[in-house]
Amino acid sequence: MVRYILVLVTLFNLIIASHTYGEFINRVVAYVDNIPITLLDFEKEYLKMKEKLPNIEKEEVISTMINKTVLLKKAKELFLEGKEEELLNSYIDLKIKASIIIPENQIRQYYEQNKTKINKPYSSVRAQIENYLYERELNKKLKEHIEELKEAVEIKIVFIP
Repeated sequence: MVRYILVLVTLFNLIIASHTYGEFINRVVAYVDNIPITLLDFEKEYLKMKEKLPNIEKEEVISTMINKTVLLKKAKELFLEGKEEELLNSYIDLKIKASIIIPENQIRQYYEQNKTKINKPYSSVRAQIENYLYERELNKKLKEHIEELKEAVEIKIVFIP
């Protein structure tokens, strides 16, 4: 009889422990409007980003996840379709990249200002300069756009793991 009670108590403890662990994993780290960012999603993203950027802080990962969620929310509002990466790329193509034009005089001006560092003829580096200026402008506009979008949604960080 004592053995039976011990087995029941042990099973009860195992069930309670596994249930508690399951709740902990699914806790919400942050909300973007009514869209939760779970602890499990955060941990996956953190490990993935930590491989590429070993010094990344958890706050930066949460911020990145919030930005991504805001962009995905907006992309879905425009009825764009696809997986997450496809949605993000389509949205960025439509809303940001389409408006970026790097004029020839800006490329030339950059070359003239950095001629001593570049030390190559203009014709051989023009495409690289244009690409660099394009990417710089894309990053700037994307950052501005995300900040605008974030003003229109409610963001709540529950805790930082």
